[in-house]
Amino acid sequence: MRRINLLKDEAARIVENVTLSQSEKNKINTAKYSAMMAPIVVALERRLASTSRKPETPHEIWFHEEYREHLKSAILNFKNPPSSAEALGDVWRPFDSIAASLASYQRKSSLSLGEVAPNLTQLLSSDVPMPGLEKQITISESDGGLTNPQGIVTIASFTKEVAILSTKTKPKKLVILGSDGQKYTYLLKGREDLRLDARIMQLLQAINGFLHSTRTTSSQSLSIRYYSVTPISGRAGLIQWVDNVISIYSIFKSWQNRAQLVQLQALGAGNTKDSAPPPVPRPIDMFYGKIIPALKEKGIRRVISRRDWPHEVKRKVLLDLMKEAPKQLIHQELWCASEGFKAFSSKLRRYSGSVAAMSMVGHILGLGDRHLDNILIDFASGDILHIDYNVSFDKGQRLKIPEIVPFRLTQTIEAALGLTGIEGAFRANCEAVLGVLRKNKDIILMLLEVFVWDPLVEWTRGDFHDDAAIVGEERKGMELAVSLSLFASRVQEIRVPLQEHHDHLLGSLPAVESALERFVGILNQYELVSALFYRADQERSNLVLHETSAKSIVAEATCNSEKSRVSFETQAREFTQAKAVVAEKAQEATTWIEQHGQILDALRCSSISEIKAYLQLMGMEEALSLTSAVLVAGVPLTIVPEPTQAQCHDIDREVSQLISELDHGLSSAVTAVQEYSLALQRVLPLNYLTTSPVHDWAHVLELSVNSLSSEILSLTRRQAAELIVNVHGGRFDYSSGYEDLCLKVENYAEQIGKIEKECAELVNSIGSETESRAKERFRSAFMKYTQSAGLPRKEDATSAIHLGYLKHDGRKDARLQGEIEEKRENVLSVINIAVGSLYSEVKRRVLDIVSQSTGDRNTESVLHSDLGTIFCDFEEEIEKCALVAGFVVELRNFIAGDLPIVDTEDDRSNYVFQRNWASVFKTSLLSCKNLVGQMIEVVLPDVIKSVVSLNSEVMDASGSLSQIKGSIDTALEQLVNIELEKASLVELEQNYFVKVGLITEQQLVLEEAAVKGRDHLSWEEAEELASQEEACRAQLDKLHQTWNQKDMRTSSMIKREAAIKSALFSSENHFKSLVTAEPDSESHIIRSKALLAALVQPFSELESIDKALASPGGPFASCSNGISHLADLISSGCPMSEYIWKFPGLMNNHSFFIWKVCVVDSFLDSCIHDTTSHVDRSLGFDQLLNTVRKKLEIQLQEHMGKYLKERVGPVLLARLDNEIELLKQLTETTKEDQAKKDLGAARRVQLMLEEYYNVHETVKATRSAASLMKRRVNELKEVLHKTNLEVVQME
Repeated sequence: MRRINLLKDEAARIVENVTLSQSEKNKINTAKYSAMMAPIVVALERRLASTSRKPETPHEIWFHEEYREHLKSAILNFKNPPSSAEALGDVWRPFDSIAASLASYQRKSSLSLGEVAPNLTQLLSSDVPMPGLEKQITISESDGGLTNPQGIVTIASFTKEVAILSTKTKPKKLVILGSDGQKYTYLLKGREDLRLDARIMQLLQAINGFLHSTRTTSSQSLSIRYYSVTPISGRAGLIQWVDNVISIYSIFKSWQNRAQLVQLQALGAGNTKDSAPPPVPRPIDMFYGKIIPALKEKGIRRVISRRDWPHEVKRKVLLDLMKEAPKQLIHQELWCASEGFKAFSSKLRRYSGSVAAMSMVGHILGLGDRHLDNILIDFASGDILHIDYNVSFDKGQRLKIPEIVPFRLTQTIEAALGLTGIEGAFRANCEAVLGVLRKNKDIILMLLEVFVWDPLVEWTRGDFHDDAAIVGEERKGMELAVSLSLFASRVQEIRVPLQEHHDHLLGSLPAVESALERFVGILNQYELVSALFYRADQERSNLVLHETSAKSIVAEATCNSEKSRVSFETQAREFTQAKAVVAEKAQEATTWIEQHGQILDALRCSSISEIKAYLQLMGMEEALSLTSAVLVAGVPLTIVPEPTQAQCHDIDREVSQLISELDHGLSSAVTAVQEYSLALQRVLPLNYLTTSPVHDWAHVLELSVNSLSSEILSLTRRQAAELIVNVHGGRFDYSSGYEDLCLKVENYAEQIGKIEKECAELVNSIGSETESRAKERFRSAFMKYTQSAGLPRKEDATSAIHLGYLKHDGRKDARLQGEIEEKRENVLSVINIAVGSLYSEVKRRVLDIVSQSTGDRNTESVLHSDLGTIFCDFEEEIEKCALVAGFVVELRNFIAGDLPIVDTEDDRSNYVFQRNWASVFKTSLLSCKNLVGQMIEVVLPDVIKSVVSLNSEVMDASGSLSQIKGSIDTALEQLVNIELEKASLVELEQNYFVKVGLITEQQLVLEEAAVKGRDHLSWEEAEELASQEEACRAQLDKLHQTWNQKDMRTSSMIKREAAIKSALFSSENHFKSLVTAEPDSESHIIRSKALLAALVQPFSELESIDKALASPGGPFASCSNGISHLADLISSGCPMSEYIWKFPGLMNNHSFFIWKVCVVDSFLDSCIHDTTSHVDRSLGFDQLLNTVRKKLEIQLQEHMGKYLKERVGPVLLARLDNEIELLKQLTETTKEDQAKKDLGAARRVQLMLEEYYNVHETVKATRSAASLMKRRVNELKEVLHKTNLEVVQME
């Protein structure tokens, strides 16, 4: 697959080459395919030839018949290059199908011997000696070796079943019945050359003999445990099965299982019998689980070679793994396997001796690959047994990851040596074994020479020879041919660019020649410069001569500088006096600006009423009255002479008249100041103080005082000159502009009068009785229809029933009443069908409105027009529903009023017709419009005034809102993440077993591919397969771990969800506290809360309507479809509060609160930003208000549009569905014949209702046109008002 992927990349690159034709591209692709697949084709053909020989066993016959033709067809198809790059993936698919069909067969754990070796199954007795028991053969000397040996154990028969071990080479476990009646177990291992193991067993046998014959080692019972190996051929052999031994890895794994079980029991998970415990990690998984994070901390990726990993990282990981593994594991197992201390001591002694002997011998042999599965231990005796001698003679040092240790002596093996460790019996045994080996070195070297000179034993190569494999010079030749072919194809690809480069080189040669000529010219110039430098040196000597004369000139200049200093001191004193005068003038200008600013602020803030309160003089007559003063002094008026009293009264009357005149004058003055204040608010720019000439003069003077540099002084001089020019010469003639403005005023007044006249004519043309007359006409038409349908009037029905009473002696005529009731139900059914059709059409239009208005809008004008369209469309459909519902209620009352009272059991029709459900939606539309109007007309001016005045309550309110909105967004994001996690848990429960099956199947396929490709795969390919197997195991472990943590995650999510909702509730309470005024608070806090209350108050009406829409189980409950596209909302990066209506069911009663906070925060932020950005543009308050109002009105309308689309629209659709379904239920009882008649009648009633609605819409459209004319009049009046303000400013 690596070659196929490489070919795909090459084909994609060739397709992008525009210099090649299609035929050339096809030719290059074919050549590359043939070259790269040639070694694979040769290997496949050889493998086919080896498997195509004549079958001998039933198994071979089955394989030959089942797969021979498939293999031939697959190889033939593989040899032919595909026609296109897309077909490259199909060339290997036949082999994948063959491998998949063989996968189930390879997973067998046993096999019948009759299928693979029928001759062995038929064997009943033989003279073949039992493998590995040759020493028991004793041949009689008298027979001379020609007769049957005595005491020989021969092969009698084989068992019928052969067990298959699940390792890489799939070895078979054979049980042979000997002639002595005992069973002998062997391991039949194929695809490996066991002659090396057999020779090594012979060497171990000889060394064991040396150890037994030496007194020192025999007294310590030092020996090497070995087993018999009988090679059958160069590719197979029999290995003696050793019983009662267990690998150290099995011991380690058992400890892992016990530790995991204890951990699970401690966590409370041990009581769940049904849930299987997670698999224990393998040593390789533990290693990579620590080394990869450690490398990432160092900034190293795992893809680099392990040789380049830092030594300190590997040492740290090793120490961590040593801490996690128990040291006393083997020691404890030996103790548990002993009957007492004596047996335990004996086993420790045997264990120490066997470890020492095998360590020394393994070091001599260069034995490698000593992992825990290759070291076995016999707990009955304590002996150590080593297996798998394939990596010998220091072959491990030539591996990709070289083995540099002489033998394995880890902490677990060392801890089992006893209290002395390696410094006691172990060291003595090692020295004794080395002494024996050194003593018998000649014999050992002679035995080892066999490994060098025997050509049959290729111990330097780890893999056995495969006839179908391509090795040696043939492999090198094929690789060279592939490289040459690919190089030729590459040259063909770049033929055109190569020719272009060649032509470009030839074209560049003249330029290179010209550059060399310029270089020669530069060298000539360098020689000229050298000559000039020599001349300059001569001139420097002349300058030294002139230095003496320069010194005399400096002395003369010093005398002149003293004179200049005296003059400078005089000028400095004069400058200081001038600077003081300038500072005084600057202070006067600054003071005037401050006082002027305070007065303007007082006028803007409407403080005249407070001034007026202090100037009230009307209540002071009594305080200034002389008569009152006499009474206050306690003097009776009777003792005061009458002339004096008359004079006092005259004086009091004159004082009262003066006070009245003075109070009237003050009131007139205050009124004039108020009018002046209003004019200033409308006309005077908000940045008047910073743009006035006095401010500029103050700035120039302060700059002149504070800075004394020449640059600053020249700058202030230029600014002062500009101010003088602006004051004296910047005046121009305003007469022409003034006349134009006056002409505009006249035109606007004329247009206003004309539009008002047209509006009055249009209103008169409508008439107040148009709609009522149409309604009466349709009611009379419906009355005729009811009479034509056989429904009698109330008087006729009453007389008929009365006659029935008389005829039957006062008893009720049930038949006549039944007929009347049946006709009434038919008429009601017709109305239900007509109304249902109208509601279905309304539903379709509402769906179109919601779906068509969900696109993105990029400009403010598009947003404004789109929102107006949404309002109009929603209003039209809701108005239609309300009109139809109200008119149908009248028709229902008309039908019920023209009939006598008859008892019925079905009251559902009353529920349908005796209410007008669309009024709530009309109220919601009106509330949205009112909200926008109140926010723009009432709230916005106060907020702008606070921002312009730089009041702190605006920033306090903005900060509090931003904090609440931030906490809400955080909680919403966490809540959405919890919902996504819930969805992932649901998906895990649904797909867990499917994923486990798929990963397991993929793992088995990879293992099978590794087994099949062991003979011909390179180290890189084998490592890639191993990494893929490891990835599968990691995925499986991760999946199991996720499954085991499911319950814990569920409980954690429930707690987190409760905490988040509690936080939202707290935020809502905090927001309510911010808008609730407290009398004991500070003044700025009270103003801040008052501002927030003013911002929130317009939402109260809409909030009450929203509660009616969101009431659970109520008639207007929203039918939410749940949360959708949550991952997209999180990845978009936008605040979650902006999408609150997309998942209303998630937030329950908090949705409107969150939306309200989002709208208010956005409104306040935009108001602050726009006001501060326009405040420096010389705009009056009204101009600033109009500028900010337009932007904020568009923003609010955008929020209202989203509310209508995402909140009101779904509720309206749900309500229409309920109405349509209820009307269908009411018409289900109608008979089939009557239903056909009702359809035609219903169509006529529907047309009648639509005609009535059209008349209503016509009247409404006319009124809307009149309203638009009035709006146009208001706009013209607004423009006229602005023009008048410009005239006032110009005047």
